[in-house]
Amino acid sequence: MKKIILVLVSSLLFLGILAGCGQSSNQAQTSDDQIQTVHIVAEDWKFIPDTINVKPGKVKFVIENKAKRMHGFAIDELGINESLAPGKTVEKIVDVKEAGSYTFYCSVVCGDLDQHGGMKGTLTV
Repeated sequence: MKKIILVLVSSLLFLGILAGCGQSSNQAQTSDDQIQTVHIVAEDWKFIPDTINVKPGKVKFVIENKAKRMHGFAIDELGINESLAPGKTVEKIVDVKEAGSYTFYCSVVCGDLDQHGGMKGTLTV
């Protein structure tokens, strides 16, 4: 009887170890697919921050319009062109593969052209 209990306990321990190994393997795969998140606020005639640094890979842009007028957020090279209603937040995920500098800007004319021309920033990969 003691032999049967010893075999059962040993078997359960072995299965527990195998189950633990399987879980860590899945976690390693998901860590390869990590998404970088960048928060940007659109205000009257400016983006905060206006300089952003990311690594190559998937990037999630979370753009919040805190102004009382429409704004846009565009990065031509990455195919991003989002409209932002007042008080709304938009999310966009893109795969940034090429290192370099990209200009982001407000794609909606939201006021005086002199002021609006300063509503831009730089994304560096």
